[in-house]
Amino acid sequence: MFAPKPGRELRGDLSDKLTLVTDKTKEVAGVVGEKAAELAKTVGSKASDVMTTVNESRSNVMSSVRQASMDVSDEVASASEDVKDGTKKRFRRRQQRDEVGAILGR
Repeated sequence: MFAPKPGRELRGDLSDKLTLVTDKTKEVAGVVGEKAAELAKTVGSKASDVMTTVNESRSNVMSSVRQASMDVSDEVASASEDVKDGTKKRFRRRQQRDEVGAILGR
């Protein structure tokens, strides 16, 4: 059977084990700190990439909207001119018919 160790030897063994556990804890904490720093750097980089992509996409959408707006504006202006020209032509034809009718006595 095993006999218990004397107090001094037991305290020495406990102290040695405590030192091993403390050293291992410091080592693990260091690794965790390094990994956390790497992860934070990666997340920051990815977030920056996402923001760049979002800003580029926003700029592209805004540019497309501006261009579409200008195209619609041009179409409306062109249609307005067509209507105005058509109205002027109809008005002139009506005036000419009225003048011809007046001359012919109608």
